[in-house]
Amino acid sequence: MFPLKSLIFFIFLSSSLLSFTKMESFSADFRQIIDSGDSQIVYSGRIEAKRPNRVVWHYKEPVEKSLYIDGDRVYVIDHDLEQVIIKMLNSEVLFFSILENSKKIDEKRYSTSIGEQNYLLIVDKNSKNSLKKIIYVDQLDNSIEINFFDSVIDKELNNSLFEPKIPNSYDKIYQ
Repeated sequence: MFPLKSLIFFIFLSSSLLSFTKMESFSADFRQIIDSGDSQIVYSGRIEAKRPNRVVWHYKEPVEKSLYIDGDRVYVIDHDLEQVIIKMLNSEVLFFSILENSKKIDEKRYSTSIGEQNYLLIVDKNSKNSLKKIIYVDQLDNSIEINFFDSVIDKELNNSLFEPKIPNSYDKIYQ
């Protein structure tokens, strides 16, 4: 199972990346590589994000999973396990302030921190500073790289896209 702490990072990042360039929405395909040193897992899927704080990550490979963020609530829908984890985020999670405080290293790289973790953000300066890649090391010393492809900025996104689609038969776990 994908570590919940890593999913929480995506919550921070998902909503925060929008304020990074003052965009209203961000859509992209992604490829996420988690390297533990001994093994590597590659996930792929699609992200859709919209101001002020709505995000959905749809993981397609190697497992189908969806992560919905709406304000202070997160829904992690695991289709293989037929369950949804519903988690409240605390007030420390201020989505847009995270990247607004990032520091520019050069024309393509920025760095920021969440708690004690550091993140490197790679942007495409020729495309409204569109986010291209995020690199960080998680709490378990896994190297994580998320690459974004075919990104679209400021596309009109319907609010219904961000409403969790939870089958009635799925178990609900509140954390």
